[in-house]
Amino acid sequence: MAASLMLFAEIVVIQEPAKAGEQFVSSIAAALKGAEYRGTVKAVTLPEKDARALWLTYKDTAQFTAALEQVITATPPIDLYPEVPRTADLIFQVRNLLTRHLFFRNPRSPLLIAVWILGTYIYQSFTVFGYLWANSAEKRSGKSRLLEFLEKLTSNATPRLSNVNVATIFRLANKQQTLILDELENLKGEDKEAYQGVIQLLNTGFQAGAKVARCLKVDGEWDVGFFECFCPKALHPSRTYRTRSRTDHLKFS
Repeated sequence: MAASLMLFAEIVVIQEPAKAGEQFVSSIAAALKGAEYRGTVKAVTLPEKDARALWLTYKDTAQFTAALEQVITATPPIDLYPEVPRTADLIFQVRNLLTRHLFFRNPRSPLLIAVWILGTYIYQSFTVFGYLWANSAEKRSGKSRLLEFLEKLTSNATPRLSNVNVATIFRLANKQQTLILDELENLKGEDKEAYQGVIQLLNTGFQAGAKVARCLKVDGEWDVGFFECFCPKALHPSRTYRTRSRTDHLKFS
């Protein structure tokens, strides 16, 4: 279809209401981009449901044409080839977002976190990918708030997981999600099996190709299955840690 439209200098798509209309426009734009179309593309929303309804409103060719052209003129074109920001620019944008909402004792910490966030999108390019440990020397310093940001900014992130069983944690890792583990040490007292499972995952899951073996029931019989455990992980302990040198830890508020 896109090949038949390449001769036109301008293409106007009438976008109907609801999600189906958005998906239709997106599919057209993707097809034109794939064909390297260089003309102008517009997705117009009519004052009526569709072109037929607009025609029935005026029932006059001149008025209908004028109304349609007015809408087309007022609609900005779709940018099929938006400029891709440099990685360095993205890092500093994420850092600035973090510093607007969180206080960091060490000014280098938000830059480190921003790099880690972008790394979650390409972590499979590395043989080793470190964990982000949200820790501080004081209570109520904003560690949970940081995890809320990580939920929104990291690749394929889970919600904050505070009570999770062993089967769930291994399956989430196997799906290559970014694990946001909150109140991690509470599991040690509440669910020792889950805690041991998380520790097993952490002990191996920083390195590409790492797997853990678990017993699975298949067709009524038990068998051994292997789960991938290499994925990004952000951790929040259930308590703060006081040390002689507070500057070794991050502080958020």
